[in-house]
Amino acid sequence: QSWVESSTEDKRESWAIKDPQNTRLGKVAISIASKHTGESGFLLLDRGKDALSWRTILADAAEQTIDAQYFLWKDDDAGKIMMQRLLAAAQRGVRVRVLVDDSMTESDPEYLAVFGAHPNIELRLYKPFGPKTKSVVLRWIDYAADLKVLNHRMHNKLFVVDGSVAVVGGRNIGNEYFDYPGPMVFRSRDLLAMGPNYQENGDSL
Repeated sequence: QSWVESSTEDKRESWAIKDPQNTRLGKVAISIASKHTGESGFLLLDRGKDALSWRTILADAAEQTIDAQYFLWKDDDAGKIMMQRLLAAAQRGVRVRVLVDDSMTESDPEYLAVFGAHPNIELRLYKPFGPKTKSVVLRWIDYAADLKVLNHRMHNKLFVVDGSVAVVGGRNIGNEYFDYPGPMVFRSRDLLAMGPNYQENGDSL
C-alpha cells in the first residue's frame, strides 16, 4: 500500500489512509455492507456523462482522501473539471494523491506545478518521459531506444474516495471518454464499486 515518488531521485513513500468509518461515504458503505455480508456492490456506468458526474460527486463528497491513478489525464474540459474538483477538495483539507503515466501527459507544465504545489496534493508522474517543454511525439522519439521506458507503463484507471467507494474501469480522463462532442468518442465502461472486491483494488494504493 505504498505510494512511491517516481519523478525525483528522492524516493518518498506515502500510504493509503483507511479509516472510512469516520466519513459519510464510509458510514454509507458500512451500512450497506452490514445488510449484504461478504458481498460487493456495483453500479454500471455505461454513459460517459454519468461516469464523469459520479467522479465529481464523489470528489465533492470527500472528507479525508482522494486517490486517483490514470494512464492519461488530458488538459481539456473533462480534465480541467476533474482538476478543479480535486483542488476544491484539497482546499477543504482532503488529502489528494494523483498518479499519472507520463508517456501521454500534455498538460501545461506551469499548471501541473501549481496543482502539485498545494500542500494537500501529491502529484506523481510514473516513469517521467522527458522535459515537459517537448511534445509527446518528441519525447517518445527521445526515448525510442529505451525499451524499458517504452514498455513499462502504468495503465491503472482508479478513483477512490475516503477508502470507501471507487470508480474503476476503462476510462482515462479526457473529453473523448465522457461523450463530449469531438473528432473521437471512445466507448468504454466503468463500475462504481464498494465492498470486498473494491478493497482488492484499494490495496494497490
